Amino acid sequence: MPMRTKPLITIVCTLLGLQALYAGNTDTTAPIMWPVSYTIKSDKPFVYPLEEIGITFDRAIKVMDGVTAPVTIQANGEVVAEATSIEIINSESKNSTQGILNVHFEKQNLPKGVTYQLCHPEGVIGWTEMEEGIYQLVNGAIKTNFSVPDSLGPTFGTEECSIFVAFDCISYKTQTFSSGFGELSLNNLWNESSSHF
Repeated sequence: MPMRTKPLITIVCTLLGLQALYAGNTDTTAPIMWPVSYTIKSDKPFVYPLEEIGITFDRAIKVMDGVTAPVTIQANGEVVAEATSIEIINSESKNSTQGILNVHFEKQNLPKGVTYQLCHPEGVIGWTEMEEGIYQLVNGAIKTNFSVPDSLGPTFGTEECSIFVAFDCISYKTQTFSSGFGELSLNNLWNESSSHF
């Protein structure tokens, strides 16, 4: 963060705090919380079914009361998926605290060759504490891109090859074991199976 930005944030926060005191309102929010990481990456292809996206913050978080705006996935301004639920996981260690927001979606394969945008409205989550008892820190509006590629690339190996490899492994087994059907030898299984090829 540039050196000039920190004093600016301090000034803005101070003004918000003074405004809250003047109005006698301790419910004033300050949308200045931003994620430190996502499970989706703008520079890496998204090659899995859409089911859950994680958003990490550098502090303990909570879902704000009265939230109605959903977290969505959009393409070209159109909503293609809407969150079915959100989950908070806070963890604390000796040196740091972090809050993870897991956004759950109905499991689906997004169409290939499209760039999508995770849209997380302002004020969905907040810091678990009040800032000096004056105002509540909440998340700013978040929009981050990710892409599903046109192709997942070539596949390797064939079904036929994998079958022969599997049977080749069985041919080296000579153990006999007991089952509900009597005594079986894996060598016999191999010989019987190989006669069908």
